Amino acid sequence: MEGIRFIEKYKYSLYCSCNPSTTGQAGTGVIIKKSAMNKILGFEPISVGMCKRRIKGKVYNITVTNINAATEDKEEDIKG
Repeated sequence: MEGIRFIEKYKYSLYCSCNPSTTGQAGTGVIIKKSAMNKILGFEPISVGMCKRRIKGKVYNITVTNINAATEDKEEDIKG
């Protein structure tokens, strides 16, 4: 089950795609500067290790996809 975790700080904000019952392990996210927050059109968690965000561009809007690949030292249930 994926969820969104949003943490707001003084100069930056953090969007995370993660399992809400964990401490943020095996998730993925982005740190966005406060001055750029008005350019973020959306954030969507696809799975625990995948998320996408829409960014407003001058001519075209952009979709950026983040993917977290678990390494060999992680447990099988975290790898998915």
